Amino acid sequence: MNFGTFSHAADYVWTGAGKDGFWNTPANWKPDTGFPRSGDNVMFPVATANVTVNLNGDQAARAVTFNPSTGFAYTLAGNTLTLDDGGEINFLKLDSGKTGVQIISSDIKLAGSATFRNENRFYLGGEILAIQGRISGGGQITIAGAFAGCVGFAGDNTGFTGPIAIVSGMLYASHRAALGTGTQDLVMKGGAFWMSAIPTTRNFLIGANASWSAVTSPSGPHSGTITVSKEATWEFGTGGNSSTLLGPIAGEGSLIWSGGAGTLVGGTLPNTLSGAYAIGGGRIILSKPAGVNAVAGPLTLNANAKLEWDADEQIADALPLKFGGDLCVLNLNGHRETLGTLDLQAHGLIECSKGDNVLIAADSHEIPWATGKELIINGWKGKQTGGGSDRIVVGKNAKSLTTSQLAAIGFRNPAGQPAGLYTAAILKTGELVPASAVQPVNPPYDLTAKAKAARQKLYEVPGRANLSGKTSPLKKDMKIAFFGDSITWQNGYIGVIDQALKAGEGSKDLGIKLINHGVNGGGVLTLRDGEDSKSHAGGTKPRPFVEYLTEDKPEVVVIFIGINDIWWRKTSPADFEKALGDLVTSAKAHKAAPVLATLSVWGDSPAVGNVNNAKCDEYAEITRKVAAATGATLVDLRKACFAYLQNQNAELRMDGSIRFYPSGILTGDGVHANGAGCALIADKISQGIFTALKK
Repeated sequence: MNFGTFSHAADYVWTGAGKDGFWNTPANWKPDTGFPRSGDNVMFPVATANVTVNLNGDQAARAVTFNPSTGFAYTLAGNTLTLDDGGEINFLKLDSGKTGVQIISSDIKLAGSATFRNENRFYLGGEILAIQGRISGGGQITIAGAFAGCVGFAGDNTGFTGPIAIVSGMLYASHRAALGTGTQDLVMKGGAFWMSAIPTTRNFLIGANASWSAVTSPSGPHSGTITVSKEATWEFGTGGNSSTLLGPIAGEGSLIWSGGAGTLVGGTLPNTLSGAYAIGGGRIILSKPAGVNAVAGPLTLNANAKLEWDADEQIADALPLKFGGDLCVLNLNGHRETLGTLDLQAHGLIECSKGDNVLIAADSHEIPWATGKELIINGWKGKQTGGGSDRIVVGKNAKSLTTSQLAAIGFRNPAGQPAGLYTAAILKTGELVPASAVQPVNPPYDLTAKAKAARQKLYEVPGRANLSGKTSPLKKDMKIAFFGDSITWQNGYIGVIDQALKAGEGSKDLGIKLINHGVNGGGVLTLRDGEDSKSHAGGTKPRPFVEYLTEDKPEVVVIFIGINDIWWRKTSPADFEKALGDLVTSAKAHKAAPVLATLSVWGDSPAVGNVNNAKCDEYAEITRKVAAATGATLVDLRKACFAYLQNQNAELRMDGSIRFYPSGILTGDGVHANGAGCALIADKISQGIFTALKK
């Protein structure tokens, strides 16, 4: 076996033949004439089960290498392991498809420098080289490894006073003292640093392109100085988490923030990083004291970026701002900001929310804006003559924007005007104000107020209030069983119904039991017959519908199915109709009131261009037909959701055309309900249950 390029006293391979699990038992090693000491290399090879090795006293080695291959974990436990100067701890690459965590819970004492290396890609919490014990010493620690190999420091490393360098791979710090107490900058020459919900104070030098990630919510705060070298880019992302950065950011490099649920950029010291700033998807909150720069270089908002102010004047006054990605949002949040030029290269939004919102930009008429892109000012509360509580100003006169630039700016729902989209005018002071209403051109359906009100009645029903209120038909200890696909399995709308029942005046003391039989990936045949599939997406093999009815004995059965049948299961219309009818028949035979819900949406766009709409309509009509033929209570989610999308997902553009979004209105991904979707489904299905029990 290859233990490295150094010459050592001996190489030891763990066999465990001594059967006591002790490091200092010679029979546990090959050769079995001794046990590893300072200067020796140690290999932990392929295992057939998880293995714990007890140091059984303080021990020493030059290198420790885990090569479990098949994914079983080794744990080194007890006492202290001293690593020689130049020592290594290595986690070699696992076989394809295998997962595993290698753990050192013993303390580690460094006699000099040491390298921690993981050759595996971190995935869903696995493949970590987890250093859980305390690290002490003054030598340099180097983090290395292929891919995004994760080395986790989880111990109190107060006794470690040396420098740290991340060359490749990933360092995950999950203890407030994980990075030790050294005063040198932690140098990143690549790789990644992951923060958890612990404060960190160590200074960082970003010497080459490197990234940070927040792996908990909230993450941090980090209050040390971050210096980004020229030609380097520091990328900070949170995924779906939130984080706080309180230290100053300096240097001549570049910065990419991806805020996720929200990254607060605070602290009392200014950020002086002079390179380019960019904000990716997610929310960034600028929260330095008023007049202290949070942004000190040119700023670009990329797609889905949300930039929000928590205090006045957070950006250096002469800096240009570019709307660089569609659906980026600038939310003044009741504050004032002064900028350089505005550059519109994507659809952008300026949000005038609470308080007084003032944005003053420089003359931008020489900046070539992208054709067909729009800048919409939302919720403006200013004065038509200028000088009101909300003010958006570009330059110092009416020539600060070209005619085509001005035509790209609109006001949506400005105060003092009927709701709608308005063109912009520029006053002689450079202030923008709303002008005339934009009219739809050849709309795909009726957009009048009367038509919208009629559609609204289809989805605004007091279902939860009726089911949980004084006139609720629910009785003590009733059971309601829900059958469906992943939309049901996720328990989103069922959870909303459950909350209403537990709080409602007519239901809170009844002990109503809601039973979730949703099947992730399921179709109508899955519900009826069960599914004998080892690879079933739900994790638990679904059983036939009748078995659940016999076992649960519910008073009401809700059946909400169809998307997977048309998506990837390709259930024929005849089979879909037959199976739905069989489900209703079985429910009645078991004296359960059947509530039959149509599928909802596949894509949030109600436009003709949504190629899925015709198939959704076809199978929704089959569900209506079965409900009518069998006497089941029908919940027409398809009509309700479509009406909602026609009202809420029809954005008028400056040229009079209508823009529809593919997701984010009722769903997060075009299929699975978000908060608004769960609320709508909960109300409609609750009303269906109410109606079924009143029959």
